[in-house]
Amino acid sequence: MNRSGEVEAEFTIPIEGLVHEAFGVARHSNGTMYIALTGSRGKAGSEDDFIAVARLGADNLPDPTFGVDGICEVSFAHDAILAMGVWGISMVLKEDGGVVVIARDKIAGDPLVAGLARFTADGKLDETFGKNGVLVHYLIRSKLIEQPVRSPDVAGNEWRNRMMESRSQVVSSSSWLYLFETRSLLGSPGPGVVARFLPNGIWDKDFGEGGLALVAPSDPAELAVILRSLTVLSDSAIAMCGNVIDAAGRSRGLIARYLKSGQPDESFGDKGFVFIDPPQAAPGVKVSLLFEGIAEGADSSIICVGHTLVYSSEYSDYGVIVHLDKAGAHMPSFNDGKPVEFSVSGHGDNFTCVAQQADNKIVAAGYAEILDVSPDQVEFLVARFNSDGTRDLSFAGRGWTTKAYKPGINYLRSMMLDNNLIVIAGTHDGLEIPVIVSFRT
Repeated sequence: MNRSGEVEAEFTIPIEGLVHEAFGVARHSNGTMYIALTGSRGKAGSEDDFIAVARLGADNLPDPTFGVDGICEVSFAHDAILAMGVWGISMVLKEDGGVVVIARDKIAGDPLVAGLARFTADGKLDETFGKNGVLVHYLIRSKLIEQPVRSPDVAGNEWRNRMMESRSQVVSSSSWLYLFETRSLLGSPGPGVVARFLPNGIWDKDFGEGGLALVAPSDPAELAVILRSLTVLSDSAIAMCGNVIDAAGRSRGLIARYLKSGQPDESFGDKGFVFIDPPQAAPGVKVSLLFEGIAEGADSSIICVGHTLVYSSEYSDYGVIVHLDKAGAHMPSFNDGKPVEFSVSGHGDNFTCVAQQADNKIVAAGYAEILDVSPDQVEFLVARFNSDGTRDLSFAGRGWTTKAYKPGINYLRSMMLDNNLIVIAGTHDGLEIPVIVSFRT
């Protein structure tokens, strides 16, 4: 009996406070699972944000030998800017069982403030790292472009706006620590920014230009770069995805490959950049393409997922998958060299995470809006595709499945392939709790 796509486990993590995002999920070589979370406590208008890491045992319960009841956390409250709010960006597991988390401030513009914290294998702040386990870096970002730019149209309902504003994760198994500026769709024009930190948390000033890699296409028409995901490749280069916006507010997908030096890899695409145009639309219909998840595939290829946002009289989305070779060209064996478009309902579908299995099948995860339901219902979405881009009908009998922890808005931001399981980590809006679901491969 084929049980591919069935739910293997579903659980939450008990934590004090409201959890807004699960920005990282990974399993250590010792078998324990780690979940990185962004949350807040306090009364409305005076909340204190925190970053938490939960360590789970084989029974999916918090490990009582780690932190306090299986959870450790840091608030960065001592820094005036980070105290006003943080977004979790990255979690990196260390060989000794420790874990490093990286966050950035919520304030647009200069300076970009990075907060790093390292926890020991028993979940305590590592006193050998920075000051009592915490480091804060102020990164001054050069504003290369100053012209006004109109942001692309953003959907009118609250859950969709929040999806668009969510932050994505850095996927890294290297000793280097990366942070990128994920610019708001309502932000000012300018380049994307990537910073790298050494294993001891020190800002690597040899990376890029004075410690910052500016993701800025040479075309002056591309006024704003919005980065949404970054992955460290097997050759220590990095690949990023997101979108670029022109002066008219049009958005198209962006995939960039940078060398480990922090310079664009000019052998990839157009001097390090590949742009994917949204599909042609009928007159009066606005279409934007946004990438949100990226992963390295077989033979140093790059797989990117996201969604196309279409607006005529109302908004609709459908998922998109692109597969490029190492040189940045479309893989001819994948959907005849074209992006794959995916839709459950034809209305509100988006992929935010992607990975490739050992058998070269591609797993994409995100969310799907359920139509004709009030109030709004958004469910976790997991789909699997064959290496040629067709739906893998052996997965859940149709190539995809959805799952809601509870009725309402279920957000998904992190995914990992874990032996014979697909593990996703997200949150439930309203309950504001972390939710983890695993599916059989």
